[in-house]
Amino acid sequence: MPAARRRTTSRARRRSSTGARRRTAVRRESRLFYADYRDVSGVKLPSASAARSGADTIEETTFDNFRINPKIDPKKFEIKK
Repeated sequence: MPAARRRTTSRARRRSSTGARRRTAVRRESRLFYADYRDVSGVKLPSASAARSGADTIEETTFDNFRINPKIDPKKFEIKK
């Protein structure tokens, strides 16, 4: 499964020896994996993805179907008064 890498920084709050709160930055690597590619209108698209941070899986997504450039009714873009 190919992975896209991104680095994220989260802020953790910790107490110092005096009891005051202080923020520290924790650097963590996140990866986004794509799988199960299917042909949709001549384009290969992944129908499953998984986001992982370190050894933990954060999110898994599965797509049942795709609609490429569907017709949209112009009335949806009209401003209502």
